Amino acid sequence: MHRLRIRLIMQDSSELEGVALDTTRTDSHQEALLIETDAGAVKVALDQLLSMHSLTANPYFEDVQFAPNV
Repeated sequence: MHRLRIRLIMQDSSELEGVALDTTRTDSHQEALLIETDAGAVKVALDQLLSMHSLTANPYFEDVQFAPNV
């Protein structure tokens, strides 16, 4: 994940910022991002995401939009 600082916008409109560490799976086997926040490491299931924005300039991405769960 290149240890980029990211902002995640969740489907419920809440936001989470941190450093992207890796991809992983939740305890219920959902694909997830592992990010380091001020409060510690957090797994965020991909199906909970609406968008991801890179706060660190990089050649990989700036914004990623996820399909909303309907």
